[in-house]
Order: sequence, then C-alpha cells, then structure tokens
Amino acid sequence: MPKSRKDANKIKSLDQVASIVNVIRKKGKTIGLITGCFDILHIGHIEFLREAKEHCDILIVGLDNDKTIKLSKGGSRPIYNLKQRSKVMSELISVDYVFSIETVYSFSANEASSVLTKVTEKINPNFLFTNPLSDKFWKEKKFRAKSLGARLINIKKEISSSTSIIEKLEAEI
Repeated sequence: MPKSRKDANKIKSLDQVASIVNVIRKKGKTIGLITGCFDILHIGHIEFLREAKEHCDILIVGLDNDKTIKLSKGGSRPIYNLKQRSKVMSELISVDYVFSIETVYSFSANEASSVLTKVTEKINPNFLFTNPLSDKFWKEKKFRAKSLGARLINIKKEISSSTSIIEKLEAEI
C-alpha cells in the first residue's frame, strides 16, 4: 500500500501556519522558525535544518518569494521558483510546515527587518535559527528574537552557499 502524501499538507499560507501553531503551542510543543531562499538545496541546508529540528518540536520554514530573491540576488535568480522550492522543502523530514513570505522586499533594506518582524510576530516561535557564518543579518535576527521573547540559536556550519554553487557552475560553462 503506498504511503500517504503528507508533503502537500505541509505547504500552507502564513495565516494557516499561525493558526496551526496556536493549537500546537497549547499542547506544550515548541516552535522553530527559519526564513530564507533555499534556492538550490545542498548538504549545508540539510544539516542546518536537521540540527534546527533537534531544538524544537515543530520546524517551520518561511520561503522568500521569487520577486524578493530577484531583487536581492539579481535577475538570474531564483533558479527554482517558489512552487518548486516549496515542494522540495516539504519533502524534508526535518521540516513540518512551509509558507511563502508574500511581501516583496530587498534583503539589504530596512524594510526587510520590518517584514521579517511581522512574520515572526505572527508565528511567535520559541526559536529562530541562523548560521552567523553565512547570514550577514544574524545580529538583526538576534535583536528580533530577543524583542519577541524567542531564543536565537546559532548553528555554525561551514557551508557553501547556493550563490557559490551557481558561480562555480557558471565558471565551468
């Protein structure tokens, strides 16, 4: 008998995830939140997500929308569109829910902090996760976590980025 497909049930809207989390939290479960592009999934992402999951009962991933990635990383990105990235993320055993961050913003702009604060407030996680070795905005996440009563967990991994993988492939072409 084939296994049921739970991945489709993992992909939700931000509002849906917020509602689910409210129910889960009442059961005493801890919630973790990670936001990002996750454009080309690689072993560094897998290890990061696996370690994050060890700290919480429910791990939620908020994916940046395609326009935000294009604005922040250039016209050739993302390699995989939001629907594809959501499906890939939903297949991972470490990830419980996936949602898209609908607001378009630039990573380097002040609005990024505002957008991500609103997302974090809506989810109200116990934990935020980052890799300070690859996240140049980790100090902002630390401030956001503290101001919302969450704990920032630094998962320090020397990993290659999707951008460096793309650059290597382009150099070989």
